[in-house]
Amino acid sequence: MASGPKNTTMKYLMLMFMLLFAVTGVIAQNARGLQLTANVSESGCAANPHVIVVEANGGKAPYIYNWNDGQTGRLRKDLKGGTYICTVRDSEGKVIKKQIVLPQLPTELTANLHQEKTGSTTSITIQASGGKAPYQYFWFGEGLDPKSSSLTKQTVMSAGSYMVVVRDKNGCSVSHSLTVK
Repeated sequence: MASGPKNTTMKYLMLMFMLLFAVTGVIAQNARGLQLTANVSESGCAANPHVIVVEANGGKAPYIYNWNDGQTGRLRKDLKGGTYICTVRDSEGKVIKKQIVLPQLPTELTANLHQEKTGSTTSITIQASGGKAPYQYFWFGEGLDPKSSSLTKQTVMSAGSYMVVVRDKNGCSVSHSLTVK
């Protein structure tokens, strides 16, 4: 097989094309880089603080997770509102940061019950505070309608056990029980 200028040029072009393809493949692979994603569970209830889970990919494992408040690791729980910054370093020294801003938790939802007996009837009054208004009230007991209501006062005619559940706009709830004699 003769090796003329046309054949040499063709081999040269094929070699250049293969080199170009190989370099392009390496560049595409390295261009992916280190990435950081965060899954956040924001709570609207004071009793259930926020949770953050971060995950690094790209780069080269293992990854080291550090937070601006001195904590380490991928999972953060029992968080109040504020700004949290996660810095991740891979085994090649690449670094990426992600800032997560969490809303302040509301004040705790509370409710106080008061009962007042007048003759053969008893009035039960509930006073809710904290959480996020408006509030819904669910009354349970003999002769009471457990449907959602805006009523903060019920009058009962008979002795027995009664309960009221208060739910705020965020879905947080608190309950109280009492016995009327």
